[in-house]
Amino acid sequence: MHIYALALNHKTASFKLREKISSLESNSDGLYKTIMSSDHIRGCVLLYTCNRFEIYISTDQIEIAKNFLQTIFFSSTTLSPEEFYQCFVEYQCIQAVEHLFHVAAGLDSLLLGEDQILHQIRNAYQKSVDIESADKVLHSLFQTAIHVGKKVRTNTEINQHSLSYPGLCADICKEKFSSFRDCNILVLGSGEMATDVVKTLLKKDPHSITVACRNPQKMKWVQDIDSSVNIVLLQHVHTIIHTINIVISCIKTDQPFLTKETIASLELQIASQPRVFIDLSVPRSISPDVEAFPGIELIDMDTLATRIQNAMKNRTNEIQKVSHCIQEELQSFSKWFQTKHMDSTIQALKDFSESIKNKELSRAIRRFGTLTEIQERILTDLAHSITYGILHYPIEEAKNHILSTGHSMDSILLLRQLFHLEALTKSEYKKNTTILDAPKNYD
Repeated sequence: MHIYALALNHKTASFKLREKISSLESNSDGLYKTIMSSDHIRGCVLLYTCNRFEIYISTDQIEIAKNFLQTIFFSSTTLSPEEFYQCFVEYQCIQAVEHLFHVAAGLDSLLLGEDQILHQIRNAYQKSVDIESADKVLHSLFQTAIHVGKKVRTNTEINQHSLSYPGLCADICKEKFSSFRDCNILVLGSGEMATDVVKTLLKKDPHSITVACRNPQKMKWVQDIDSSVNIVLLQHVHTIIHTINIVISCIKTDQPFLTKETIASLELQIASQPRVFIDLSVPRSISPDVEAFPGIELIDMDTLATRIQNAMKNRTNEIQKVSHCIQEELQSFSKWFQTKHMDSTIQALKDFSESIKNKELSRAIRRFGTLTEIQERILTDLAHSITYGILHYPIEEAKNHILSTGHSMDSILLLRQLFHLEALTKSEYKKNTTILDAPKNYD
């Protein structure tokens, strides 16, 4: 059995080319059905996001499966052969495994180390499981990939230090206060940036969030998610700002909206309660003179840009550690996968030997006539020991041959020829691989 992958992402295809395969993404059930109709494809997982489209299959004939997938793309999309070969990259066997591990670790993402891709991989795998398109090989591959993604985010800092402005706002809240439950946050604005900031902060469960904007109706959706969020008119900010310790401004304005004069009423309260003002506006909507008050810290776009540069540098420095984690898991999975090629053959050999053992054991017991329970058990144990004693070394040698040479088919064909074992059909293969038998520590 082989693993084969076709992958398209933001590095290999323009947005215009990615649009051409959108019809496949919108009809994933139909695509799964078409792919699984091939007699040579045993399992399939589709992974698609805004920046990537990838197909992972397990197959007994890579060339036939590859041509079959290309036929699907040419018949179901407007991609020309030239465009197909330009934007899709193919991976075979262990290269496909390594690629998926890199994707799960966030090394192949537009934002290095981002967490969302791991959730997308988990959802893609679950979808395949739900429609019974994941065979034993892909079960193990994707469970291992999810394990790798978790491991690198636990053992390295590849996902630490946010690379987005909303994420940085959350980081700053965490840095400046001991707990998000100590944060009373005011977000100014109702545009895209303000929306993203509010969505990010809601996940952190702060003590309170207030949104101030010119048109409160535009932010009513927030209260559908969390009814405790307050929404007020922008001109009423000065009546509530004394209750706030973090202000995040995302409004468009020609002149600073918050200045030393407009927050003068805070002066008597600042000393006992430090406040952080974060300005995400261009041009700035918070005047630098607010820092004239002791206890107020202003963080502007220049400061945030520097933090993003440092965060990217820190994440880049973690790539070597992440790659080491991937190689460790890749080596373990590779050994398991190489010997897994032989599972059906080994099981067939054991079944064949078991049938001979049972037949000859029954004949021997009949010839003895009357045997005590102990005598029959001794005879049964003897037959079992002889049978599996004979099988042990050929099976182990075959596995060792695979691990040392990587040529699994040589060992499989030799065993099947020696013992006259029939090849498994696709239906028999599916019947024997519905129960997950993943390598240890990969569940």
